[in-house]
Amino acid sequence: MTMNDLSIRDEPERAIVSDASHLRSMQADDALCGRHLWLAALTTSTDPETGELLGLTIRDATTWQPLMVDAIFRPACLTNSLRPDGTLRYSWDPVTSGGITPDIASCRLPFSVYADRVQELLNAAQSVIGPHIDRDIRFLERQGITVNSSKIIRVCCNVG
Repeated sequence: MTMNDLSIRDEPERAIVSDASHLRSMQADDALCGRHLWLAALTTSTDPETGELLGLTIRDATTWQPLMVDAIFRPACLTNSLRPDGTLRYSWDPVTSGGITPDIASCRLPFSVYADRVQELLNAAQSVIGPHIDRDIRFLERQGITVNSSKIIRVCCNVG
């Protein structure tokens, strides 16, 4: 979690302004397309069939330059999850969500606002790699994003 996320927890009305400036900075990076990309998603669960995309980071895998860093999205599940007293009744896996709580996500823009830019980056990429790339791609596909499977690089690490 970044310092920006911590301040948003205390001042949720700032989140949408933060999201809008984040989109402007993404659109200024057109020269970075066509690179090897590193991608990591934060989700409500490990299963793309039942979970939702909460956050996304995309970096140039060669230079580590950020293309989209720590973007947080409001999942659709929050739309109908208010209790009569106005509090959220929805919760999700704290491990896969990277610490993003329903309160933080509820004041963010939906992924659909970012979808076109994410699709552009993935279309222009030479390759895509990430710690949970197969799972993350499946979450993106459920959002309507397509990724050429020949661009996906799977890396296996043995620890021990």
